[in-house]
Amino acid sequence: MPDLKPRIDILIVDADLVSSASIAAAFENNTAATSVLAVHNVNDAKAKLNTGEINALVVDIFSIGVDNGLRLIELVRKEHPSFPICLLGTTSYLHEFPDVPRSWKARFIHYYKIAKDLQPDQLQKSSEAMAYKLFTYWFAISAKVKLSDLRDLLLKMEAKSIPFSVDTTQEIYNTIDFAQKAIEAQIIQQDRMTDIVPGFQGQDM
Repeated sequence: MPDLKPRIDILIVDADLVSSASIAAAFENNTAATSVLAVHNVNDAKAKLNTGEINALVVDIFSIGVDNGLRLIELVRKEHPSFPICLLGTTSYLHEFPDVPRSWKARFIHYYKIAKDLQPDQLQKSSEAMAYKLFTYWFAISAKVKLSDLRDLLLKMEAKSIPFSVDTTQEIYNTIDFAQKAIEAQIIQQDRMTDIVPGFQGQDM
């Protein structure tokens, strides 16, 4: 099993150079993000996905073209299912989702979102909240994968009557420790974060 580290490396995909720079700066400033990369088209995004440098996607599907954005999200969901995804856009676009098929609008109800037309202090606050949400999402999914892999390993060993090796025992301890930290991160998030969609006021919701 891979030795997953608790980290969140964010890839921002936004064709607008000004807004992408603002979002990147907000994520880089006092958030849970380990690193932040910004690209401006789908091809560069795919190239970054293949490097293993990132594990979270923040994308403005409206700036890169809705069809391109939806295909990129489908690719991430297929090839990197543990990656959290956050939608970027103006407040009105994230409310209305213009040119987005109805089936996708229904799916997007459950996605993280940040409105990028906020005042700088509001954008910073939303980015700080979002970075931690992305981190705990990835942490929880990764822990689930590690526990599932460990269960499969133990079942195979039991079926073949293979005794535990030192490496297997250590892997069990490491996986349990990883899962415990993921649970602790989720609890901390529940205590700290009360908003559902950072960047939106109650009346907007």
